[in-house]
Amino acid sequence: MRADLRSAGVSIKDIQPGEGAVALPGCWVTCHCVMTLVGDRSVIDDTHGPGKGDRDYGQPIQFELAKANDESVLRALHPCVLDMREGGKRRVRVQLQDSEYGFRVLPTLLEVHNGQGLRQYHKRRLRGEWFVDIEVELVSVLPERPQRWWPFAR
Repeated sequence: MRADLRSAGVSIKDIQPGEGAVALPGCWVTCHCVMTLVGDRSVIDDTHGPGKGDRDYGQPIQFELAKANDESVLRALHPCVLDMREGGKRRVRVQLQDSEYGFRVLPTLLEVHNGQGLRQYHKRRLRGEWFVDIEVELVSVLPERPQRWWPFAR
């Protein structure tokens, strides 16, 4: 699978090995993710911070690993998390709108500008050909869906 990813322009790098359970297809995984634009390092999303969409404040994302048709999860997360151990960290780099692994809909990036003592938010237009780094920390691996579930819309 990794060879296929490289030919598709996706790269995965191990940052820290884990020591817990192994994430295998069909497992339910919980991860923290930080998504940043390559180049200026603007943060698109960080699961440690304020929630976006259906995700609660500061909650990790949860999904069934290798469920390819799950539209609530960024597709690049599946090959990134596959075979990781709990406690491990990896980074995946993918084009924002890569047809196989990128976002189906471009995310919105809000930039904060302080002007005249007021905080103003401006939407920044992202381009599909730009790249994003996604640092993933595998928090837990379970054989079946947990009772408390945090959906993550993408």
